[in-house]
This record gives sequence, structure tokens and C-alpha cells, in this order.
Amino acid sequence: MTRRSRAGPLVLTRPLFLAAAAPQLSLAAYAHQDLPFERLVEVLNPTRSLSRHPLFQVMIAFQTTTGTVFDLPGLDARLEPDASRIAKFDLTCGLHERRGEDGGPAGISGALEYATDLFDEPTAASFADRLVRLLTDLVTGPDQALSSWDLLGSSERELVVRGWNDTELAVPPVSVAGFVHPGAPRWSYSSAGC
Repeated sequence: MTRRSRAGPLVLTRPLFLAAAAPQLSLAAYAHQDLPFERLVEVLNPTRSLSRHPLFQVMIAFQTTTGTVFDLPGLDARLEPDASRIAKFDLTCGLHERRGEDGGPAGISGALEYATDLFDEPTAASFADRLVRLLTDLVTGPDQALSSWDLLGSSERELVVRGWNDTELAVPPVSVAGFVHPGAPRWSYSSAGC
């Protein structure tokens, strides 16, 4: 398991710096790869719950290796996708680098696996849409701060800004005294406390 962090707003104006730092961070993580996962969980002693994984709930995996060929004499072997349809984590995003006939980059394929007791299909699809939007912005505007990128689609933005957060209220052109005056007789014997 590799966990990376960087303080401050992330701006990709220095991709060479980030590219140079990645191998060092990975090597530092690999130095501890022989530590059994069970021992790591024991040392960290996270709060246990049957409803979630003890260390993380979301996983993003990026696979850069091409299809592995098992060539064993007298044996027909191939990789098969996991057909169990059971999510190991709350949300898993698996990305795979594709290669063309010439061996050059030919895009990225992805799959999203989610716990159906936490997410419905439209919600999971919206996560995938946002990731595609983020990656598109990353490629088209690498000199922009991540915080400046808009992850919401137009319909989502309309729902958040207008649907959930609409503060428009029709107010008649009356003074505060004008609002109070019609109701004053109803509460004439009540004390007004502030």
C-alpha cells in the first residue's frame, strides 16, 4: 500500500519535479513491502467495523503492464475477470493503460466497482464522470491549480446552485414596521424579548 501526500495547493507547473519525486516515494514505500499486511493492521490498530475496511474505503489502481501471457507446455491458461460481483471496498477505480499494435500508448480503460449497499448506479456513474472531467482538465490545463477545476457537470452545478441553494425570495416592498404592524394586535399582551 502506498500513500502519498503533498502540502499546499497542487499546481502541476512542475511536472518534472513530480515525476522525479514519484520514484523516490515509491522506493521508500517498497522498502517496507515485506511487512505483512496483518502486522501493519495490528500496529496501527484501527477501529474495527464489519461495515468497512479497517484502513481505507476507496482504492484507485493504475495498471501499466500489458496483458500477461501464460505459456506453459500442455496447459491452456488465461486471466479471467473476477465474476463474484462482490465489492472488496466501498469504491474501487481500476484503470488500465492500453497499447496499440505498435506498442505506443492507445488510451486508458477503466472500471468502477462499488458497494451497492452504499451507492446506486447513477451515483457511481457520477463519480466516474467526475474522474473523467478531472483527467481531461489535467491534460488540457496542467498549469492550473486543481482547486480551479470544475468537477461538476452543468446539470449538477444547476442542482447545487439553484436547486439546493436557491436563496431567492419574493419580498414585498414593505418596511420592517409594515411587517410587524398587521400581527401586533395578536401579540399585544406578550412581552417582546430579545
